[in-house]
Amino acid sequence: MKEQIAATFERDRPRLLRIARRILRDPDQAEEIVQESWLKAELSPEQVRNASAWFTTIVTRSCIDRLRQQQRRSVADTVELDDTASDPNETALIETNDPEQALLKADSIGVALLVVLERLSPLERVAFVLHDVFDFQYEEIASLIDRSHDATRQLASRARRRVHGAPPTSTDIPRHRALAEAFLAAARRGDVQALLEILDPEVVLTGDQQAVALGVGTSISGAEQVARFFSGRAVVAHVAMINGQIGIIVAPGDQLVLVVIPSFAQGRIASLQAIATPKHLARLSIRLAFGPAYSSESGRWPEGRS
Repeated sequence: MKEQIAATFERDRPRLLRIARRILRDPDQAEEIVQESWLKAELSPEQVRNASAWFTTIVTRSCIDRLRQQQRRSVADTVELDDTASDPNETALIETNDPEQALLKADSIGVALLVVLERLSPLERVAFVLHDVFDFQYEEIASLIDRSHDATRQLASRARRRVHGAPPTSTDIPRHRALAEAFLAAARRGDVQALLEILDPEVVLTGDQQAVALGVGTSISGAEQVARFFSGRAVVAHVAMINGQIGIIVAPGDQLVLVVIPSFAQGRIASLQAIATPKHLARLSIRLAFGPAYSSESGRWPEGRS
């Protein structure tokens, strides 16, 4: 039995390496992950019957863990605002049923794709790569990342929109602003039920190192946990335009201390990224809604702002 499992692993090794390399964008880390997958493969009788699928699961989840570790070290550097609504009619970036051909097409996209991939969340990157590059079905990916079919489809859709660079439409800004304002109002009232109606059930709040020092958790998952975290807060928070899209700023006494970047999907807030590191704040273009721009040099808004 062990010989059969070892033979399966060696047969699958090239495919596992391709998956890990595509997700991690680092050949050395990919080799490390695949080798570790063999050491982690404590197979139950059920898993032995589909050892290939089990190896794929181990490699994929190990890649997700590695990406999350990297993201925690530099969460602000991965921020990119966009419209994250899912479009069931959108086409895949790479249209082919041949995974090997898809890999070649993905390589031909070039540096621009690599830059965008670095900005995706771990689950977005995995969902996109496995579905659009390796032709995995959403059901397969959902089992690998422990998400529902709909959530997995949404992750891939969100990633695909970022890769395509689709800008928000003019109608998105008012909708997103209304959601952000409703979120802040509910938070100030301490209305957990209202927050639960605004937040996606699988919403995640992340924070950079400085934000964590201010009291934002490194990662808080799930609508109830995120709602309870914000309940009674946001007294000095305001909706603002950040890099041309809706965001939230915390600026007591007109002094900017924190920015929260939301993403939106299906009429709810799907994720929140908190940024407080001064050098990262300085990179953002921030303007109060219909008001003056924030000055990164002075750290304040002009007098008489609206």
